[in-house]
Amino acid sequence: MTTPPFSVQSLHEILARSGDRLPEETRKRILSHGQAVAQPLLALLKEAPSSRIDDVDAGTAKVHAVGLLADLQAADAVAPMLEILKRTEGISWIHDRTIEAMKRMGQVAFEPALLAYQATDDDELRHSLCAVLPCLGVRDEGLFQILLRELEKNPDRAAGWLADYGDPRGLECLARRLDAFEIVDNGSPFANHAVIEMQAAIQKLGGRLTPSHQQKYGQALELAGRYRHVLHEYFDSLRQRRVAPNPTQPPKLDAPKGRGTPVVDMRSSMPLLSTASPSLSPNRGYGVPSRRLGRNERCWCGSGKKYKKCHWASDHQSGVGK
Repeated sequence: MTTPPFSVQSLHEILARSGDRLPEETRKRILSHGQAVAQPLLALLKEAPSSRIDDVDAGTAKVHAVGLLADLQAADAVAPMLEILKRTEGISWIHDRTIEAMKRMGQVAFEPALLAYQATDDDELRHSLCAVLPCLGVRDEGLFQILLRELEKNPDRAAGWLADYGDPRGLECLARRLDAFEIVDNGSPFANHAVIEMQAAIQKLGGRLTPSHQQKYGQALELAGRYRHVLHEYFDSLRQRRVAPNPTQPPKLDAPKGRGTPVVDMRSSMPLLSTASPSLSPNRGYGVPSRRLGRNERCWCGSGKKYKKCHWASDHQSGVGK
């Protein structure tokens, strides 16, 4: 029996030390062993209890492991990848990177992912699987109908899934859904995000906007820009208080005069978080303390770096860390 080139423990240590990005040299060294390294990578995915899957160290190792398994096109990785999607929050780093890894798995992942979609009533898991399925290179009428149903319920997400699927029949459905969408001015920068997504999907599928679509798209962009400061102010306040964004408790913000109180849904805002406050990336775990941090402790932002090498300088310059 051939001895694996790495033990699970040694792989964990190598990957956990690599930070957010796996160095290309490390990636090539691991992949040079081919399928022989697949088993320890699979074991690494399964070893930690679910309560630790989003820890900075455990999460970093697993994130790199799913990417490497996708590079290897390891069919045995599909089941544990699906398990990760079931066990983790949609805004977590490991969840997001597992989706991206599964997209590269091709046809081998299609049937298990479709069955997982059909077997669950968890909307967030279904949405994650819908992000994967259109990218696997399989034409399936059942999937196309799923995407059309999702478009009616969640046009802001499903428009992109239809575009990824690439069936030109989606153009008529997108145009009809865009016609039916009513522009909302409620103080939220995301109220009309579906219009922007549908416009992008129509263009990706080779279609053109009608004059009425163009007018609606212009209105959506104008309103998003008008209220973008809402998100900036929210994340600035979080950084000042060293509090991580909580997607289950969206902030209530002062509404423009004459309107109700707008609520920013943190789940729908995730695509724009990096532009609002890069230090509060939604794709990392957070260890936010309620006390003053020491210079050698891990930073509050969840980067995994020591505080002195991360936000110490900016916090002290602004007076937050004093």
